[in-house]
Amino acid sequence: MLVCYQSQAGIGLGDWICTTPGKNEINNFSGPTLYLQNGEQLEGLNNWFFYRSNVIGQLYNNKYFVVNETSFRIDTFRTKEEWLNFRRKNNLNPKVWTRWFGTDWQSPFDDLGFYLFMTFYISIPLILLFLWLCYKAIRHEKFNIRKPYTVIVTLIITIVLINYLLGQFPQSI
Repeated sequence: MLVCYQSQAGIGLGDWICTTPGKNEINNFSGPTLYLQNGEQLEGLNNWFFYRSNVIGQLYNNKYFVVNETSFRIDTFRTKEEWLNFRRKNNLNPKVWTRWFGTDWQSPFDDLGFYLFMTFYISIPLILLFLWLCYKAIRHEKFNIRKPYTVIVTLIITIVLINYLLGQFPQSI
């Protein structure tokens, strides 16, 4: 198992490292930290979101930040009002929705084999149930979208696909 999942064993099961949309990195090896390509870093991230080449959020010490990923400029603010005014002035407020993160946001499919193996007592019955539903939907219902098994299989596949796509595109809109 360790040979097959060297990345898991190398940094630990709870540790993660992700590339931001601006090609910088956030990891939690010593607490969530943003590492910029120019060598600067911002430690103690509590929660954040990505918007227009910026990482925007709150630090653990109740300060707020805006990091421009292209110019590598780090702005920190003592109060929420200063932070909100800066965001409003620079048009950094998402219009449709804000996707907040506080941990690894990338797709769970990266380590799907590992987690299926580690939770086989749950995953095997769920996989068998899904296969049985697929069999019923295809064999008995001829994959008719108005039939219950087909609707359930379609919903499961849709939810997995949406989850995958949200992991690939973490930006706020």
